[in-house]
Amino acid sequence: MFTGTVLTRLAKEGVVGLDTPLEECLEEVPAGTGITLRHLAEHTSGLPRLPVGPAGPPGDPCATFTEQALRATLRELDRVATGPMGKEDYSNLGYAVLGHALTTVTGCSYQQLVDRQVLLPLGLDVGAVTALPPREQRLVPRGLFGRPRPLWTLTGPILPAACGPPAGPCPRS
Repeated sequence: MFTGTVLTRLAKEGVVGLDTPLEECLEEVPAGTGITLRHLAEHTSGLPRLPVGPAGPPGDPCATFTEQALRATLRELDRVATGPMGKEDYSNLGYAVLGHALTTVTGCSYQQLVDRQVLLPLGLDVGAVTALPPREQRLVPRGLFGRPRPLWTLTGPILPAACGPPAGPCPRS
């Protein structure tokens, strides 16, 4: 929800277009994939649900999806996209790629984009939503019989498929 809202607001500001080809935002992406920012946002890019590469530990498929793994995925995006373009198929990987494209184009951290484009317009404080809330404010998923389930790693490059990270410098003030 946050990443899609950031895309929509940046498109309204003219920073990016919904139909901007992904390779115009990210130099690692091979030319001619046909994937646009809209495809990523609408889950119609043909990308798989989860990141490709080495499997994470049981119960945390995103733990091994590092910045290095993201860049390797981007360079092979034409081979990673295995689904049909235009057919809706939920993709966390697609949203991770979309978030990376938006942070690259703007030069802002993902937290800064969420703060500026989502939280502040709603009258919420900067950092009111973050990937790293204090322990006493964390939501813990429950499994069968109410037992806590392990949390997925939702920081790093997978973050735009989840919520918001720690802040860093942003050239667009």
